Amino acid sequence: MPEVQTTKGSAVTSWDPWKMFDVTPQELEQVKKRKALAAEKKAEFRMIKNNPAFLVNGGRGGHITDPALQRWDAARATYGDFFRVNKRNTKWLFGAYIIPIFVTYAIASREIRIRDEKNRRGEIPMKDKCFRAFLFI
Repeated sequence: MPEVQTTKGSAVTSWDPWKMFDVTPQELEQVKKRKALAAEKKAEFRMIKNNPAFLVNGGRGGHITDPALQRWDAARATYGDFFRVNKRNTKWLFGAYIIPIFVTYAIASREIRIRDEKNRRGEIPMKDKCFRAFLFI
């Protein structure tokens, strides 16, 4: 804490930054070096962002590639080579494809069967038969 001196009813502090923040001259020099290094890295990033061919392939052009993006792309391209049947993808198969198709078929065939029985008994007038048959109602 800095020392406080009182003069004529008001508080005046003698401010010494070396005592207040406990920073040695060596640490202050390191802070300045880190700040300069950060500025250099920002300049390098701007250079790469604006002209990526400058640093790739010795300045002879090319593309900057992200290794993680390359791995992801390769994994997507070769998914079928490493596919194995397990519980999760079996549930997905049944839940997304087989069960909805079966339920749709069961509902439609039931409606068609009921309509066909009504047609055979003569309960549906002739004027409604074609229109209802078209809509499967």
